[in-house]
Amino acid sequence: MNHSLLPRLNFLTSTVGSFPQPEELRKARVMLKCGAIREEEYRLMVRDHTLRWIRLQEELNVDILVTGEFERQDMAVFFGEQFSGSRLEDFVPSYENRRYRPVNYVGNVCWQRPIALPMYSFMKENTGRLIKETITGPVTLFDWGLRGNSNYYYSPDLLRKDLVAALRQEMISLREGGVKILQIDEPAFTTKPRELEKEARAISDLVSGFENDFYLILHICYSTEEDLDRAFPLMLQMPFDQIHIEMANRNYGLLRLIEKHGFGDKDIGLGVIDVHADRIETPEEILDGIEKTLRFIPPERIWITPDCGLKERSKEVTLAKLKVMVEASKRARELF
Repeated sequence: MNHSLLPRLNFLTSTVGSFPQPEELRKARVMLKCGAIREEEYRLMVRDHTLRWIRLQEELNVDILVTGEFERQDMAVFFGEQFSGSRLEDFVPSYENRRYRPVNYVGNVCWQRPIALPMYSFMKENTGRLIKETITGPVTLFDWGLRGNSNYYYSPDLLRKDLVAALRQEMISLREGGVKILQIDEPAFTTKPRELEKEARAISDLVSGFENDFYLILHICYSTEEDLDRAFPLMLQMPFDQIHIEMANRNYGLLRLIEKHGFGDKDIGLGVIDVHADRIETPEEILDGIEKTLRFIPPERIWITPDCGLKERSKEVTLAKLKVMVEASKRARELF
């Protein structure tokens, strides 16, 4: 376990990655694509929102900060379209009445330049706090993309292999850029399980060899308990320091899986904030969830986080939820 990279503090607080994206930023992306604004103008707007949320996280006293992912229109598209030989297709339904344009891998996928590092470097220049970076994993990029390349269409495993290779190059760039805490986002691994063993191998191949370079986190979300039950033993075998699981949305019912399968020596990213509802949790209900989790995992291995990204919540709701989350973590350190 790569705990040497972390502060010695129980119930560390962080968020999953994304923060609310204002309408002006969504409109700016459209304007950028049609040439109505320049790339530099859009880049400055993204940096402005990032800087605001750096300060808000610091004011809330969140332990591990994130960039907020303001430059990412979609977690899969953002990485997929920057691999050579990919383009955007028509809009398709996503979540919470959102629509997105999937990437169509029409050419050979390969890494060209650092993707996440520029925003991480900007953030590092503007805070002395620890920062967690996030990238989308190969299973989700594969599942949420289209195989326009005939080689990929007839040989899906080739696309998986090329995605892993490209993402490993991205991880090398992040390592060289000073990233120490890295989260791999893999919602498709448990929400659309088809070839679990093959998909688990792709995720393991991605992070293999980087165990001493990063504190590695696997983020999963919003699958059925039955699918999670099938995936759990495979996740525990992967070389991650932490597995992040949404709990608030399930009223901590997924603790049944930890009771059944154990959790090895891994830390847990404990989702205590329901990101699909505007209702503000109370410190008491979060503390109750923490206490339930302590039956299976000791306090030094529990991170306090939202269930998932906060992209679709408002700024006001997000700040209120995070304020309660940090307060509950502070009280947990005193109580447990």
